[in-house]
Amino acid sequence: MKDKIKNIPESPGVYKFFSNKELIYIGKAKNLKKRTSSYFGKSLKDRKTNQIRRLTDHIEVFNPATEKLTGKVAGASILEAEKSLVSAKRSLTTWPRTSISERQHWMHCLRKEIIANEQSLRECIHFEIGKPWQQTKEDFESLKNSLEFYSQEIARFNNYSIPDRTGSHSHLITYEPVGVVVAFISWNFPLLNLAFKLGPALASGCPIIIRPSELSPISAYAVGEICSKIGLPPGVVQIFSSNSYCLLYTSPSPRDR
Repeated sequence: MKDKIKNIPESPGVYKFFSNKELIYIGKAKNLKKRTSSYFGKSLKDRKTNQIRRLTDHIEVFNPATEKLTGKVAGASILEAEKSLVSAKRSLTTWPRTSISERQHWMHCLRKEIIANEQSLRECIHFEIGKPWQQTKEDFESLKNSLEFYSQEIARFNNYSIPDRTGSHSHLITYEPVGVVVAFISWNFPLLNLAFKLGPALASGCPIIIRPSELSPISAYAVGEICSKIGLPPGVVQIFSSNSYCLLYTSPSPRDR
């Protein structure tokens, strides 16, 4: 299959899937390690260590360019989806109340670490969807630029008043976070689509639950690993995929509206 696709360059490394159910990278990029864990709030949850993963499945990820198995990642159960929503709602008591400067600080920290991991993030895309190496740059740049743009754009939003012709009332327009948001990511631009959801959510003070496509979850899980590394507050960003419809359980119930 790969021999027939001339515009896909030789991979800068090789993925191998071992019997211990861990995705290991062997090649030039030494910093691309295990990408099997979903990201819930502050810590990475792996099937081997998390007691609530009894209902969890692993998701097989195939490279469409080679039709070979790239690896397996952890998939979320219904119970985990419900817990992620509880965690996101809990963060509503703190994250929306943070100052714009504090949110900008976290976005700058995340962007800095994203830039430091450019090679590994692009390799994740390259292997999970078979995208030519040069085209992985667009996904990466979109994530980097989104964090920069929205961290600046949020500072331009100011509350303002509307004059009352009679002078008997005052009218004030204010900007407030809408609450927990859930983002479904399409398979073909895994980091580009994530970028255009993650940036606005972080900037506006909305906790976000991200569900990458089960066809290409590896790069999104890598972003979750980076969120964990910088110590992003619990419940602000959560990333997991699933072979089932468990993420529908993150939809607000009537009593939450």
